[in-house]
Order: sequence, then structure tokens, then C-alpha cells
Amino acid sequence: MKIIRNVLVKLPEAEKEIKVKNWITHPHNAEVIVGQHQFFEDGILHVLISSIITLDKNPALNDTREIILPLSKIHLAEQYIEKEANLLSVITKSSKELFSPIPYILFAYETPSELEWLNETSGYEIHGTPTITEYFSVRECQNIHQDLLNDRLNGVILLSEALCHKNYMGRYRDYMRFFELAFNRKISQLDHKLYQFLQGFNEANYTKEEIKEWITHRNPSSHADRGSFAIERMVRPYTQRIEQAAYDVLYNKKDWHNPSKERRNIYFPSFFSISESGKTAARPGTELTLTAHSDDHFSSYKIKNYTLELKTSGNLKIWGHNYNMPFGKVTAPIN
Repeated sequence: MKIIRNVLVKLPEAEKEIKVKNWITHPHNAEVIVGQHQFFEDGILHVLISSIITLDKNPALNDTREIILPLSKIHLAEQYIEKEANLLSVITKSSKELFSPIPYILFAYETPSELEWLNETSGYEIHGTPTITEYFSVRECQNIHQDLLNDRLNGVILLSEALCHKNYMGRYRDYMRFFELAFNRKISQLDHKLYQFLQGFNEANYTKEEIKEWITHRNPSSHADRGSFAIERMVRPYTQRIEQAAYDVLYNKKDWHNPSKERRNIYFPSFFSISESGKTAARPGTELTLTAHSDDHFSSYKIKNYTLELKTSGNLKIWGHNYNMPFGKVTAPIN
């Protein structure tokens, strides 16, 4: 039995109308196929990477005979994909953005007994729904007299620097620098102070554990001298909540560049995140027009509204699942 993780790599600065040479790598118990399928959308190159992991045994089933997805294998597949995506970025001299196409998880059988086993299941289990990554409103900032920021213009600079990054890791690093500046504390001394301050925005339900998790990646996001380091996928799930907290700190912290937790409460977002899981809330009477996108069910990448149509030898099992994603016509990159 094999599980297949599909990811599309968008390369905005790649040379126009030039496709990359495809290749295949074979890490342990896996096969990674790069560039077997590629296309241009609005003149921008998109390249499919498929990471195919051989499973030691059939996955477990839940009480309704849905396959419980082996998350450790999926995350391993994503690591292999990101390695090749980094190479694509370098050889095309382009930034990169990763998306989950439809479908982003497939199973391939290798024996008749595996096919029989798959046919007796009812698809695969998905916990929750894809995360909507439009978390909070900043339109209220336009109604705040900007003179109230004159004592913290260095904070405005750092928040602006963070927002200029397309890459989540770049944003994360500048948000951490922003918090260090606001509280005049090293990152190792910051979690308690930041938690105390954010309790003033109690509707957002920030927890000590959540804030500690944000800070965990601060040093490995900036240093690699020990041979290990953080990558974008590690910080992406937190970035929107961190951004919401940064706006709260910039506008509502009373004493700038000071460890004080005191607030002045001049910015109240009409729409905001209330949990790590992606739940949001709006204040009564709020009228909203939101532009949002969905993450995949693993919160790894944005979902790309693109349906794969690839050649295959036919040994593939595909389902719709509980959320009725439009799988459409799909085959797999298995030769």
C-alpha cells in the first residue's frame, strides 16, 4: 500500500514559458516525482511534486470503517516535498509558494488484496474542516488618530517589515522582533509578559501554551549553526494569530518598549480569531466583506482550486470524503 501526498509549487519569478526538467528521487521507503506535471497560470510556472510513501501495513480504521490517515507518514512526505521545492526555487531563481491541489491525498494499491481492503472502507477520516485563514479585521485602524503611534514608530516599522514578507517564516521572524521591541525583553523572557498583556483581549482566548509554542521557533528561525533550523511549515499555523496579537500590542499597549502589561484599549477589531483551531467571531452589527482562502486539513498549505489529471497505470483508489471536495477526474503519477 502506498500513500501519495500531492503539492503544487508556484514559482512567480521563473523564466516565462520555460518548463523545468522533471526528476525522481528515492529517499527511504519513498519516491518523490518532480515536474511530471507542470503548467502556466497567468504566465506563472506551477510544478507538481508527488511524494509517494510505502506503508509497512494497511492503516487503521475507525468505527465507521474510514481510514485513519497516518499523519507521521504525511508529514514525512511533506518534508521530502519541501526539499525538492527548495531545489526548484534555487534552479529557477524564484520565490516559491506551496499549495495543496485537489486531491492532495491518494492511496495506491499494489496487490488484489489491498484493493479488496480499500473497497471495504468508506473513505478516509478527516478531523475538522480546512482552516479559513482570514482571521481579523484592521479597518478600525483607519479611524484611530495616527498621532497615537508617534511614541512607537519603530514598532510601525517592524510591523510593516513583517507584512512585506510573502513567506510566513519571514513574517514570523519580524513579529518576534516586534514583540521583543514592544516589551524590551529577550524572547526567552517574553512569554509570560506577552500572555499577561493579551489577557486584556480576553475574547481571543490566548493561552500560555499557545504563546510558548509561538516562541519555541524564534531561535531556530534565525540561527542554523547547530545544524538544525525551523522552516516555514513549522510556523505557518501560528502566523495569523501572532499577527492579530501584534496589532493588539501596537495599538493597545500603554507603555511602549516597556515590560508593563498595562493597556489603553483604542483598537477593537470587529472581526477576530477566538481560537487556535481557526474559529472566528464578529461583534454585533458588524458588516463584513472578507477575502479568504482555505488551508488543507493538515494546516500545511493553502488549497489550490486545481484538479489533477495525470497518467497512471490504474492502481489507484480515490474517494470523495465527508466535506465533498470536488475531486473531479483524477488519476495519479504512478507508472
